[in-house]
Amino acid sequence: MIRWFANYALLEEMTPDAISEAIISGRMYEAFQVFGELVGFDFYVETSEGNYEMGDESPLSERPVFHLKVPHFHNIDPGLDEPEFILSLIKSGEYPGEVVAEATNAGIEYTADQPGVYRAEVRVVPHHLAPWFGSDADYFVREYPLILANPIYVTE
Repeated sequence: MIRWFANYALLEEMTPDAISEAIISGRMYEAFQVFGELVGFDFYVETSEGNYEMGDESPLSERPVFHLKVPHFHNIDPGLDEPEFILSLIKSGEYPGEVVAEATNAGIEYTADQPGVYRAEVRVVPHHLAPWFGSDADYFVREYPLILANPIYVTE
């Protein structure tokens, strides 16, 4: 099962020190690759003073705008049905948290108006895999977790 998912670290260079720094800083996300090789995912905050990545703290006074970009699967057959991507921006709190923005097959831009811990999730309905499920496609083509991103902290 370990081949079914991967941990991605946001790196400026591929060195052991850069990998360690990304892990320590929380600039990481987990993706379930059993559905395909993902590309294009991004989750960050843009402010008047600059950008903040996963694991960073962004001051509320800088009017942080969250950006969550739709991923896609690398090199899938264009003749297959398109997968459906459900993006959620979640403010942590009482389990499972408050969904503050959600979109299907579209990116999210959300301006935070409260401090808190915000994380991103992407779920998938793998329509592109239906041919391999045969007569069980109706059972297996449903919503699954795809990406679980580390949070960005909005502080007072």
